Amino acid sequence: MRLTRIRLNPQRRSTWRLQSSIEALHAAVEKGFPTEDHGRVLWRLDSNKVGPVVYVVSEQTPDYTGLVEECGWPRSSYGEQVSTLDYDRFLRSIYDGQRIAFKIRFNSVKSAKNLGKRQVSIIGKNALDLISSRLSTVMSIESIRQVDEEHPVLVKAGHRFNPTMLTFEGSASVTDADSLRALMVNGVGRMKAYGCGLLTVTPLRED
Repeated sequence: MRLTRIRLNPQRRSTWRLQSSIEALHAAVEKGFPTEDHGRVLWRLDSNKVGPVVYVVSEQTPDYTGLVEECGWPRSSYGEQVSTLDYDRFLRSIYDGQRIAFKIRFNSVKSAKNLGKRQVSIIGKNALDLISSRLSTVMSIESIRQVDEEHPVLVKAGHRFNPTMLTFEGSASVTDADSLRALMVNGVGRMKAYGCGLLTVTPLRED
């Protein structure tokens, strides 16, 4: 597996367009691979002090030369804006009992028993409880909070829909390293093609 980080120039109009359209950003992520048969891809749009950052987890190493030309800094090299790491090596370093910080954008939906198989969006404490229950199978959560909420308008098969996408971050200790690795490469929940489900973790220093 590979983990790619793409820095986008917040001053470019093309960057604004990508940020305002999940579908366009999904297409831009997919264009980094030469063929459609490139295995699973997870991605998430974040931001830092410099500007927007896209994280991509994939089986193949992508090439985002075109994206950099449209949304990057003209005087910076490709390597300064796009970095791809050996994610397998990092995954192998995770161990039971390790303290971590985590972040995930989650399509917050739950089955409605009185509506058959229909999924309904949930927010607030119910959403926090839902994502906590999903993550508690692989980690003991110390703290968790919601840091973002989105309700984009998307179109699928000619029909408009308005999913709930919530971003959570927190700290925890690993209880099942093998299962955590599986979540990190397979994703959590629905809407993975639209930037949901990518769970990233960062080791915390022990006091």
